[in-house]
Amino acid sequence: MTFVKIIIIPITITYLPEGYYLAMSDILTGLIAQGSSIDETIEITEDVARHLISIELEGKRELPPKNIRNQRIF
Repeated sequence: MTFVKIIIIPITITYLPEGYYLAMSDILTGLIAQGSSIDETIEITEDVARHLISIELEGKRELPPKNIRNQRIF
């Protein structure tokens, strides 16, 4: 049996004057992504988060930090 851990990471998406959207997280260090639409930005952000989390897991660190509640924030 395979178990999957779902990690919800709050992000902030900002519209830039140059016409792009920028996503960042205060929770996952290094999580920053840019896209031409909100949907594209979220998709790129998910890919970057997966990569950063895999790096964290290789280092045997606990995710998410204990003080973070599982919630979805828009």
